[in-house]
Amino acid sequence: MKPSGSAIARGDAVTVTKRLCLAAIILAPPLLAGCGPRESDDDARISLAAKAMAGSELGSLKPGMWESHLTVGEIKLPSIAANRKGKIISRIEKDGAHQSCVDEAQAKVPPPSLFAGNAQDCRYSNFTIAGGEADIALSCEMASVGTVDMKLTGPIAADSYSFDADIALRLPMIGKVPVKAKLIGKYKGGCETRK
Repeated sequence: MKPSGSAIARGDAVTVTKRLCLAAIILAPPLLAGCGPRESDDDARISLAAKAMAGSELGSLKPGMWESHLTVGEIKLPSIAANRKGKIISRIEKDGAHQSCVDEAQAKVPPPSLFAGNAQDCRYSNFTIAGGEADIALSCEMASVGTVDMKLTGPIAADSYSFDADIALRLPMIGKVPVKAKLIGKYKGGCETRK
């Protein structure tokens, strides 16, 4: 006996329904993952620092006044700017010397301004700490220099850091300038000790 046309239609409808249900089960999680609040790029970058600090043996820096100094070791200028080398180094070192008042929250999630004091619009692209050693990468706009990318590596403790700094400056009229420097930061006490 042959199945009637309505039985075939019912069988096809059941098959189609099963396939749609299966597709919904497979596709729902990825589609729903896009729903709800999303972390902004800035939040994601800040959370790099938060996760690194929370997951490290360091946990937190000391809140209070921090003082940082940058010393240029090597700079590669194009020939067009060679006669301005001393002036450029002086400006970089001046911009690299700063004080930062770090509050309790910032001690747990250090702001980029702790490492680049005269910077604006800084963003971490990497922030890891393991065995008392930091590996930090950030990009910033610098008030008097141009834009800068920094890779900082070296020891960090609750009251100090001493980083080898690989810096790529992009200077107006000169272009990209690679710099190797030393960035040293020290805790100086309460914020009322600011000079």
